[in-house]
Amino acid sequence: MQPSSTCIPSNEGFGEGTQKHPLYDPLKSKTYTNLKCSNPLCAGYKPGCSAPRCTYSYGYADNSSTVGLLGKERLTLTASDVIDNFVFGCGINNAGIFHELQEDGILGLSQSPLSIVQQTANKYHQIFSACIPSKPSFSGFLRFGHGGQKSLVYTPITKIKNDSSSYGINLIGIAVGGKKLPIPKSLFTKTGSIIDSGTDVTRLLPEIYKPFRDTYRKAMSKYKLVNPKDVGIDGIDTCHYLGHRKSFKIPKVSFLLSGGVAVDIPTHGIARPVLSKVVCFPILGEGVDDGPMIWGNVQHRTLEVVYDVGKRRIGFGYGDCK
Repeated sequence: MQPSSTCIPSNEGFGEGTQKHPLYDPLKSKTYTNLKCSNPLCAGYKPGCSAPRCTYSYGYADNSSTVGLLGKERLTLTASDVIDNFVFGCGINNAGIFHELQEDGILGLSQSPLSIVQQTANKYHQIFSACIPSKPSFSGFLRFGHGGQKSLVYTPITKIKNDSSSYGINLIGIAVGGKKLPIPKSLFTKTGSIIDSGTDVTRLLPEIYKPFRDTYRKAMSKYKLVNPKDVGIDGIDTCHYLGHRKSFKIPKVSFLLSGGVAVDIPTHGIARPVLSKVVCFPILGEGVDDGPMIWGNVQHRTLEVVYDVGKRRIGFGYGDCK
């Protein structure tokens, strides 16, 4: 989906969106213009047209949705990085997480033609990198145009059936404690996998998740297994009480990718603290259905992830944020 921001409603009859910051008012901008229905970019976003202006309606997997106008505006990232005629969704009715969290909008970083990555291809060469911190109080970053540190390992971007915008990766195995789990490779290729910064926890096929979870539990057998619901956690099925130990040992977990790449998952992505002495296994064995498995952001926080779309590869590095 294209980047979007909440607009001040005019007379379209849509409900007003809510957000923490002031609403964007296109009438006060000298550089804003609505896309016309005849513009090729207007095709594909139902209802598509409220003549002569291009409209859009878009829904997300978590049942959030946005309805509004497609327009062009001057996008200023820094004093020297200014993009004219940037196409974005001027949201008039934003529901779901947009309304609940009063979010300003969403920045599209996919392979879609309307994403900021594609619209700035001439300037940034379809390269961006991001590091999501482990806690809101820590600093992360989003960079355009370069791949960050030199010590990166790269895996190819793959094609996903019926999905041309997500970033597909070949997840071909999982290792726990340095040992690759005896899971058939055919299970990993059954649905394919994507890496998605917009999804929180990783979602795996049940046939992959169960032996992964069981191996993790065995490695954590010295710690007491507790019911996640007893510590206020829903959806996740594995939590451990660490007791009064001053230190504890979490098994090393690596995702194995094509190209001979092994990415070590940060500790908080395997044993996520939920109470002072309780950690939970923040991975799900459901929610995949017929779609690809999803490598969520909890499992790649603190990693620098470099999306080199032009060269069809994704890189991973360590230590750029905490």
